[in-house]
Amino acid sequence: MLTDACQLVIAQAQSGSQATQRAVVLALVLIVLVLIAGIGLMMLRRMLKPEEEKPGDGLMLDDLRRLRDQGQISSDEFQRAVESIAGRVSGPETGPDIKNERL
Repeated sequence: MLTDACQLVIAQAQSGSQATQRAVVLALVLIVLVLIAGIGLMMLRRMLKPEEEKPGDGLMLDDLRRLRDQGQISSDEFQRAVESIAGRVSGPETGPDIKNERL
């Protein structure tokens, strides 16, 4: 879609004056520069993002086992954490379907 619009603008510029052609070329160059700058900023932001904020980080079972083995959490705390993770993964428990039933 973007290339179609660019081709249309270029075709119109070719039929116009030199000033129009320069303006179109300048506009296309600016669009390309803005896209390149945006991509560069996204890459820079990812590189500068602190490690603890990166997606996928969290307390996993391996981390919990390591904490338990090192004595930083008790076996009861470990078990509660495992059950909590399992509950989040499995989703909310659903009861029987009750739809507008009259007593």
